[in-house]
Amino acid sequence: IILINVFGEKMNNSNDFIVIKNLKKAYGRKVVLNGITLTVRTGSFFGIFGKNGAGKSTLFKNILGLICPTEGEILIKSQSISHNNKTSIGYLPENVSIYEHMNIEDNLRVAALSAGHELSKTNINEILDKVNLSGSNKTLGKDLSLGMKRRLQFAMATMTKPIDMLILDEPTNGMDVNGVLWLKKYLLKLKQEKITILVCSHSLNIMEDLIDEYCIIQNGVITQHDVWKKNGKAKYHITFKKAPTKDERDMLSQIGEISNINETNIELISEKKMYEIVKIFISKNIDIVDIEVDNISLEDIFIESVTNYE
Repeated sequence: IILINVFGEKMNNSNDFIVIKNLKKAYGRKVVLNGITLTVRTGSFFGIFGKNGAGKSTLFKNILGLICPTEGEILIKSQSISHNNKTSIGYLPENVSIYEHMNIEDNLRVAALSAGHELSKTNINEILDKVNLSGSNKTLGKDLSLGMKRRLQFAMATMTKPIDMLILDEPTNGMDVNGVLWLKKYLLKLKQEKITILVCSHSLNIMEDLIDEYCIIQNGVITQHDVWKKNGKAKYHITFKKAPTKDERDMLSQIGEISNINETNIELISEKKMYEIVKIFISKNIDIVDIEVDNISLEDIFIESVTNYE
């Protein structure tokens, strides 16, 4: 399933596109999602991260209405999920799935018809141009590279206008370096169009330039949820002339989080810039030998969250 019409007409001016309340999904005794509560703002690019089996794809399928929650509620623009309504949502599943015996053009036509739309030749050319598949209309699915198949899936997921929301499950699967660079530009353009985008991906370094907000799921529960600020926090490695006193450590705790202390060395996580921290040291007459800085990446946050949870 690539393009799905599952939700109702716009009912209010709320900035909340998705509201999930205490969502639980179980298969027999196996609980896959256990009390997920989450809000996604209209027009935001939201990352959902976790290990394989954490429950990310199951969450997406519940949002799409492909499976029903065991407990809890999902609201899309203040309405419960229904199969009788009109909002267009593009869905890119994790696994590449196209008709191998059909050419690109026919794959697009079939996907459009399944969503209740017909495509003209002009429509098809415009769609393929956006995903860098111009001139490949008659190429059979079995003759496409994995990256080309992935771009065809993107075409299927975004070809209906207007797209209110796009759900991407591991969108970089099968893409080489050039494909990933294309994908970043493509998603940035969709972001500028204020489309609400949900993505799960193991390519955290790529997502850093795209997401506005994120959550981390572990064993069916959200263990971390925050706004993402690229280069927002940094880890400072500070070397003192002598071991810092309690008062000096207390002062550091006020400007950030001390993550490690080793005699004259301290690691400090802070949103302050280096010059601000150095200025504080000077004003307090604190002697330091050296200070180095590392920007904290999304991967750092993910690894720390997973390690702490375990």
